[in-house]
Amino acid sequence: MHYAPTDYACARDAAVCVITVGSQSREDLRPADYLEHNLKIFKDVIPNVSKYAPNSVLLILSKPVDILSYVAMKLSGFPPNRVIGLGTFLDSCRFQYFIAQKLGLSANAIQALIIGESGPASVPVWSAVAVMGMPLKDINKEIGTKTDPESWNDLHAKVVNVDNELILKKGYHSWAVGICAGEIVDAIVRNTCACFTVSTFMKVY
Repeated sequence: MHYAPTDYACARDAAVCVITVGSQSREDLRPADYLEHNLKIFKDVIPNVSKYAPNSVLLILSKPVDILSYVAMKLSGFPPNRVIGLGTFLDSCRFQYFIAQKLGLSANAIQALIIGESGPASVPVWSAVAVMGMPLKDINKEIGTKTDPESWNDLHAKVVNVDNELILKKGYHSWAVGICAGEIVDAIVRNTCACFTVSTFMKVY
């Protein structure tokens, strides 16, 4: 394995290029606050990566991931199906974990999605939350609403706030991001047909 942050030739003919460059995370910054600085970095990095790995898939982890995924697509000239961002995949994994924790079950038994923009603007899809295929909405009609007697929406708040908590305690939150990125890369390389809530450009017809 080569560690050469400025030698783009090391990416030659790579199947997947994972882009992690950008400002260090801070608890007082929103994803949009990283945009100006990271945009300058992308203008240098993406053309060089796409030059040496013209047939690769670009996986964007940098914040704000949705916007920078679009920027990477434009700078690289790659088609939309070869530029994806982490999206709300990590949010969805955490959502599943917190639901499982509340129910005292394994996260493997939970089906749950968070969509939209990662962070405070994300949207938990309560109608899709299920345990082994059984929708929780069939049991609690008010799940996730302001009138929910079981306060399920508190779990979404935990998902939104967990990054800041990790930064305050550890100074970073790279492990979970790395695990999710590894799953996506594995799915691409081995063509496992796995489904993730990632960022991608979609035409509106």
